[in-house]
This record gives sequence, structure tokens and C-alpha cells, in this order.
Amino acid sequence: MQVMPIDSTRLGSITFVSSEPDAVFGTGEQKERNGLPVWAVETLIRPEEGRSSVEVVKVAAPSSPGFEPLTPLNFDSLIARHWENNGRTGISLSADGVNAAGTPPSSESRG
Repeated sequence: MQVMPIDSTRLGSITFVSSEPDAVFGTGEQKERNGLPVWAVETLIRPEEGRSSVEVVKVAAPSSPGFEPLTPLNFDSLIARHWENNGRTGISLSADGVNAAGTPPSSESRG
């Protein structure tokens, strides 16, 4: 699986939409990474040029990352992974942590 680091400063603005548990397909059981539950953080990415898109970033954290809608976000160590499954391919995004832009990372938001 190819892993690519992402320079999020080049993506434009990234804002919070919602978050929910990242569940295993078929069982509904919440995924874990490093002993922490994984959350699917839905974001709105608005580049300087081009179309906006809604993207999900997976983050391991003790509790669901919660921000007011459209709060600007920073992700720690944002990466993209290429995946392939049953003839389908795509890119998944994950990060070590998330915090509101302009605030220092906290242990609550890190995975």
C-alpha cells in the first residue's frame, strides 16, 4: 500500500463538518489504532482554485473530535493511502491528530 505525506497548507482551507465512529464494514464495530478508537472526521476542503470537496480523514483519539461546523482545522501528519479492493481503487486520508486552526495540539486530539 503506497503512503504519501500531504502538505495540508497547500490544500486551501479545511473546515469541520462532522465526525462519527469509523466502523468495520459488516460488523459495525469501531476500528482502533494504537489502542484508541478511530473517528471519521468529515471535512470541507476549499482550494484556492478549483472545486471544493467533502473528504473524510480518519483520526485515532480518545473521544470524537467535536468542533462547531465550519471551524478551520489543522491535521497532524496528514497522509494519503492508495487502496484497492475487489477491483475498486481509491485514496483514504488519515492523520495522527486534529485541532482547531490556531490552537496548539493537545493530547485529547492526538492518536
